[in-house]
Amino acid sequence: MWINNFQDIEGLESIFKGERIDNHINLRSVIFENSTVMLGFDLSNWPSTPPKKWTDQAFNTVHCQVVLAGCVETDLKHWSPDNIGEFRFTKTEPDGLLSVKFVSKSGVYLSVTCICAVLTKLSAYQNA
Repeated sequence: MWINNFQDIEGLESIFKGERIDNHINLRSVIFENSTVMLGFDLSNWPSTPPKKWTDQAFNTVHCQVVLAGCVETDLKHWSPDNIGEFRFTKTEPDGLLSVKFVSKSGVYLSVTCICAVLTKLSAYQNA
């Protein structure tokens, strides 16, 4: 599954409990800082048994924050408000770096080559 390319996904796995997590996401933010890129994105699917605190607040969207650490190359083109697309991952040889690409039908393109990708935050909110 595509999320296996991220480190520290235990929280996400415990919420989805073996359910498939679609690689159809809404990329909401990209923050560049030194050799780190932080991505904020919404998942397109909702767990069948979400945490009680999420249902109590009528949340309906899972939001993830991922840090791409040790970035050696970045490229962002055609940013727009509508960033629905998917991640694509490859390991580069012989250095073992992770190539992370986000592509969308609207033309948004993000490419980052990094040492690792770590899920650093998992939350939910009510999306209209």
